[in-house]
Amino acid sequence: MNPAPPTHRRILLVDDNTAIHEDFHKILVGREAATADIDQAAALFFGDQPNPTSATRFDLTCATQGEEALLQVQSSLAAHTPFALAFVDMRMPPGWDGLETIRQLWQADPHLEVVLCTAYSDHSWLEIQAGLGTTDRLLILKKPFDTMEVQQMALALTEKWHLRQRTESRHASAEAAQRRHTQAVVETHQAQLQCVTDRLRALIPPVHDLLASAMTLETTRRLDQVQGLARQLRRDGETISQLARDLQRLAALHIGPPLPGARSAPLLASCQRAIEASAIVAGLKGLRIQVETPPGPPPTAAGDPDALGQLLLLLVDMAVRRVDEGTVRIKFESRAEANEIDVFLLLPRDTPPLEPYGWDAQTGPSAMFALATHLASLQGGTLAPLPPSAKESAHAIGVVLTLPLGGANPVRTAG
Repeated sequence: MNPAPPTHRRILLVDDNTAIHEDFHKILVGREAATADIDQAAALFFGDQPNPTSATRFDLTCATQGEEALLQVQSSLAAHTPFALAFVDMRMPPGWDGLETIRQLWQADPHLEVVLCTAYSDHSWLEIQAGLGTTDRLLILKKPFDTMEVQQMALALTEKWHLRQRTESRHASAEAAQRRHTQAVVETHQAQLQCVTDRLRALIPPVHDLLASAMTLETTRRLDQVQGLARQLRRDGETISQLARDLQRLAALHIGPPLPGARSAPLLASCQRAIEASAIVAGLKGLRIQVETPPGPPPTAAGDPDALGQLLLLLVDMAVRRVDEGTVRIKFESRAEANEIDVFLLLPRDTPPLEPYGWDAQTGPSAMFALATHLASLQGGTLAPLPPSAKESAHAIGVVLTLPLGGANPVRTAG
């Protein structure tokens, strides 16, 4: 929807003749005010409701010299109420002439539209262009001027000024959004690089152990030693395989913030895909993954479905790797008053600390947990350890992911 056209426009008149000030006031201000008063009085006389006037209002400020006009323009800019248009007389002794005044005004405010008023032919259009440059912000008004011509110029040029302001504002907003997007991409790359660096560093010990076990295996002849070394080789191989999968997953993570335009991400479907991706590891450990959803429509969050799906995949994978037995619980709770939904990832109370894949009370967040936190923030959410004050903390440890609610119908809090 396009914004309503402005009805209040600031105009500066620069002329050494105060009679011209009075003429412009009658043309741009007095006639409109008088017409509005007559319309209001007529409405009251006939018993009708006065209608708010839709006529364009011009806010006219006058100056007799160029220097005074420059001060007016500077003051308006400082007050964030700039002039849209200036009518400037060509000759204003003893101060600056019209051309010098316009040069000074444009130095202070390059966006100002200008009408040069002149009754003389001592400056040709080419000379004026040579003095002020080629620009679309300058028109010439010959004296004696016509009332309708002044009104048309005032309306057209102030409207042009407002349109340019809106266009530049949209461009500035788009550029700011692009800068934020670029910064988010850079931060995500840095977080991913830190995780990759950690995973590569973690590869070194099991590779060394594997090589040492292989060298020992070549020289040993006792069966019990061979079996022990084989078990160690299997453990090292599993560790290397898991770290390689980490690197593969990190390479596939969504980069940057969501695309413009809010989308609704189906959390339950994303959660099920994350569970399926971890099903093999969970099955080998004998783990159960239990999803608790509130009654009503399936829970949704506002954000990029792919990015939120990857985030849930990362969190479920962290949990499955840290739990040796028992049940991993994923619980959804909405808070309609805050327009947010919480996703609790709850692990058995005796689960070892989530470091190096998550959060450790002593050392703080790992690179992987920091990456997950960054991905959550890109979707307008937060990720934090389960607070001790939470009712779930009596029987579990874990994390809570908070996201903005999505969908037309907010989900209800589970009882």
